[in-house]
Amino acid sequence: MCEFLLHSHLKKSKDYSLVAEKLVLEEKFSMVVIRLARFGATHQPKYRVTVADSRCPATGKLIEVIGSYNPSPKGKDPGLVLDVEKANAWIKKGAQPTNRVKSLLKKAQAKA
Repeated sequence: MCEFLLHSHLKKSKDYSLVAEKLVLEEKFSMVVIRLARFGATHQPKYRVTVADSRCPATGKLIEVIGSYNPSPKGKDPGLVLDVEKANAWIKKGAQPTNRVKSLLKKAQAKA
């Protein structure tokens, strides 16, 4: 369902982020959430901090990727890379962050 909504609006406009914002404002999505999408190898998880429709699967269609999180960084690899300004902008628009993302936002704001 969410793919149909996105694809029908993307045909009209090529700027994906603007289309996503319009869909949020027009309330075509039931709820926009900020959550983690897992990727990486077996026993070596890495996560993307994503903005997506709550009806879509976590690794499915995304509106925007606003950061990444590595729970076990090695060497100079940063554990958390998060665009706090974008996250706050999405929250002001009505996006609901998960509990884990809320704690990551607090960590990122403390670093800045």
